[in-house]
Amino acid sequence: MVKQFFSLAGAASGVKMFFLKGEAWRLSFLVMLALVAVITAVQPGYILPYNLLVKLRTWLPLILAAYGQTFVILGGGIDLSVGTMIALVNVTAVEVMAAGGFSPPSIVLGLLCGIAAGLAAGAVNGFCVAYLRFQPIITTFATGIIWTGLALWIRPESGGGVPMELYDLYSGQFLFFPLVVWVVLALFGLSWVLKKSSFGVHLKAVGGNAPAAFETGLPVARIRLSSYMICSVFVSLASFCILGETITGNPYAGQGYDLESISAVALGGTSLAGGIGGPVGSVFGAAILKLVNDAIFFLGIPVNFQRLMQGLILVGALAAGGVLSKKNRGKSKDES
Repeated sequence: MVKQFFSLAGAASGVKMFFLKGEAWRLSFLVMLALVAVITAVQPGYILPYNLLVKLRTWLPLILAAYGQTFVILGGGIDLSVGTMIALVNVTAVEVMAAGGFSPPSIVLGLLCGIAAGLAAGAVNGFCVAYLRFQPIITTFATGIIWTGLALWIRPESGGGVPMELYDLYSGQFLFFPLVVWVVLALFGLSWVLKKSSFGVHLKAVGGNAPAAFETGLPVARIRLSSYMICSVFVSLASFCILGETITGNPYAGQGYDLESISAVALGGTSLAGGIGGPVGSVFGAAILKLVNDAIFFLGIPVNFQRLMQGLILVGALAAGGVLSKKNRGKSKDES
């Protein structure tokens, strides 16, 4: 009995060390598992593979948008134009496809033009913040208005009749596994590469202390510009996911994604001050946002209290992540 007690205590201590003494994404992963457990307790069919696959398809746009937003925030910036950028990419791609009669070459060209539109928007955001030294919040809020105007000019209303082949591609399989699963696995792989790369280290250095990074010879402006352009690539992919799911062009396709992507990044343990965190946590943070909505629905919470409960859960998760980030920051200072 004594041995069993100490073995259980050791296991509990190990679990605590894993989730509370390590990287911030581990806590968000624990919160995600807790929400899944709560939902499954009242709705056992929630964790069936087919249902989870459908959920993943609808969550993937936010996961990608939050993943891209992480690069900007790690570098000490923020992007409030993510939602409108999604809309701009969406309508650009659909209009180019429609101009070519939705033929296979026109579909490929439309996707490429959508990415080009996203990269152009990211380059404008990054240039204004990194080289002109405009405030990131004000700059991206203003450019977001411009992207909205351009999206409405290209397509004033929803429509476009996108071929079902795009839906079949998005919801289909690749090498015996669903395409969306491969995308998520690729995101985790990219996170590992980023963690090991010099760019990831430099990006965190710029976000943590830009003047000190500049004094060490790092190209601060170029790194920040790169972060906004990388963000725009993932935002473009998020737009394509929405297009594949809805099969229509929509100048309002990205509504709400700007603040939701920032919330997901914060829930994933990345400091909004920059320099601490990573995109792995943002994947779990996006899942938490979606799971909170499902938990509130399946628990049967009255409509009048749903927004209140949603806010309380998110504030609690953010507070826990903030405490952990502060501990990690203090630990790194002590080690240095």
